[in-house]
Amino acid sequence: MIFAAPFHLSLLGVLPAKNLQLQYLDRPLHSFAPPQETVPSSSLDDLWRRAFENYGLQRPTDVTEIHVFRVILQSSRDKNACTRSVTRTGPMSDPFQTLERIIDEWWDLELEEHDQSWRLSPVNSACTWSSTNELSSPAYVLTRKGNPFHFLRPHGVLEVVWGHRQWTTAIALPKLINNYHCLGLFAQVCGPMLTPSCAIWCDNARLSEELIECYIGSFVQVHIKAICSDLVRIDLQAALQRSIHTLHLLGKSLHDDLVKMKVFVPQGVTCFSGATFDCTSSFENWQTVLMEEGRRIYPGRNPDTMIFHRVHKAIEEVCPIFEPAVKHFIFADSEEQEHTRTVVFAIFTSRFEFFGACHWTPVTRVWDILDLCGGERGWVIYHNNQRLRHQRVSVHQGDFFACYERCDCTPLLLADRPTTDIAQGWGATAPLPIPSDAAGSAPSVPTVGATTDSARNDASPTFENTGDPLLLIGRRGGRRRQDDRVVSFDVDSFQ
Repeated sequence: MIFAAPFHLSLLGVLPAKNLQLQYLDRPLHSFAPPQETVPSSSLDDLWRRAFENYGLQRPTDVTEIHVFRVILQSSRDKNACTRSVTRTGPMSDPFQTLERIIDEWWDLELEEHDQSWRLSPVNSACTWSSTNELSSPAYVLTRKGNPFHFLRPHGVLEVVWGHRQWTTAIALPKLINNYHCLGLFAQVCGPMLTPSCAIWCDNARLSEELIECYIGSFVQVHIKAICSDLVRIDLQAALQRSIHTLHLLGKSLHDDLVKMKVFVPQGVTCFSGATFDCTSSFENWQTVLMEEGRRIYPGRNPDTMIFHRVHKAIEEVCPIFEPAVKHFIFADSEEQEHTRTVVFAIFTSRFEFFGACHWTPVTRVWDILDLCGGERGWVIYHNNQRLRHQRVSVHQGDFFACYERCDCTPLLLADRPTTDIAQGWGATAPLPIPSDAAGSAPSVPTVGATTDSARNDASPTFENTGDPLLLIGRRGGRRRQDDRVVSFDVDSFQ
C-alpha cells in the first residue's frame, strides 16, 4: 500500500484495516458471507468481462474462495494492517459486489468508474504446490497502478514452512533473486542460523546462485530444516511469527523528507581494501551535504577533483531489503579516471558477504575476477546483473560486480516439490569430472582479444617497472595455472 506522493521517499502507505481486527498472525481475516444473489445471465458475462478488464478479476468456474494479498510497505510495528483477505464468490455472482467485499479490508481503496488506481494480478501457478490447500483457490496480489517501484520491487507471495509451522504472506521481492538474496530477507530476524538449512523455490524454479527475475505475483516458497536445538528453533520461530509480514522492510526507516547516501571509497585494486561512509540529509540539498561530508572525512583530497559516481542500479535490484530512500555512490578523484574505473564488488559466500569499491581496468573478463574471489568452489559472477562469461566486457564508472560462491544443498522434503525439480536434482551440480589425460591436452578456452594478450612486448608497462597494481589484473603470471582452474572452479558455469 502506497500513496502517490512526491518522488520516492513517500512509499509509506500500508494503512490500518477498517476493522482493526487482524493482527500479525498466520491466518488471514476471512470474509465468509454467502455468495451474492445471482444476477440475470444476459448481463453477467458482460459484468465479468468488465471486472477482468478494469481490475483483473477472473471469473471462477465454481463457488470458491478468492485470496487477495497486499504488501505492507510501512515499517511501523505499532499498526495493524491487513495483508490478506479471503472472499467467497461463484461464477453466477455479481463480480463488482465481490470486488467491493475484497477491498472492504482496506479503507484507502474504492471501485472507480474510470482510471482505476489498483489492480489484481494472479499469483503464479506455483502456489498450487503450497503446503496447505488454501492456495488451490484463486489467489491474487493487489497493487496500485502506475507505481514505478513495482518494477524494482515486484509484489509477490511468500510461504515459509518450518516443521509443523507455516506462514503465508505478501512480500516485496527484489527484482532479481537467488538463494543468497532470499536468505537476506531472513537475516535481520534470524541472523545467519538459516543459511545452511533452507530449500527455496521461486515460481517453481529451485533457487541456487543464478539470479532469477521476479514478477508481480511471483510465489516464493521456503522450506526450513534448521539443524539447531529446540530452544533456538522455538525462539527463531517466534521471531518469524512477529516479523513475517515485514521481512522486506528496514527495522528503522527514515523520515519522509530524508535521503540516505551510502558512499564507497576505493583505495586499492581489490574491494577488501576499500572504505565506506554514509550521510543523511533532506532531499532538497543532498548534493551539498554529500560534498561537505566527503571533504570532512577526507580533508587531504583535492576538493577541485573530488567526484561522486552513482553506483549502477543493479545494486538496488538485488537488495533484499526495501530501501527507497537509500542511494549508493562511489567517492573518486577525477584525475584518476582516464585509465582506471572505480567499481563496486559484492562478494557472497557461505561464511560472509562483503561490499566494497576498488579501482579496476577499463576492460575485464571472468578470469580476472576469479583471481579476486579465490576459494576452492565454483563462482557465478554478474556484471550489472548480467551473467559474466568468457568474453571481454567494457567497464564503466560505478559498475556493479556480484560474485556468488557455489554452495552445497541438502536434499530436503523432495516429496513436496514438483517432479521437474526432483528431476533436476536437489544437490548442487558438481563440476564435471575431467579425465587426467584429457585435462593436460585440452586446448585453452578461446576468448576475445587472446591474440592481444600474446602480443605483449617488452616495451609494455609492467607492475615491476611501474609499481601500478592495476597491471596485475589479468596478467598470466598473477593467475592460477590452467590445471588449477579446472580443479578449483566450475568451468561449466561460465558457458
